[in-house]
Amino acid sequence: MAIISRSVTWTMHTDIDSALAWIQKAVGQTDFAVTHADAGAINIEVPRAMLKNRWGAKINGVVTRRSPGHRRAVDSGRVGR
Repeated sequence: MAIISRSVTWTMHTDIDSALAWIQKAVGQTDFAVTHADAGAINIEVPRAMLKNRWGAKINGVVTRRSPGHRRAVDSGRVGR
């Protein structure tokens, strides 16, 4: 299995629970699936799609507090299957 690691940072002006809910709602509009979400962490499965030329992947994210009134969600990377 090849491992490809990428990082992405989103800045969201909301609390941790609202950020997780927003990410889950966005994932729900795709063919991806949230496999775990709680306590500021989220795991997403991305299915392989040959017609879309997309490899399967696992996305592991952490939502952390950046400063009072500002939060950020950090995608810690993708692991290819």
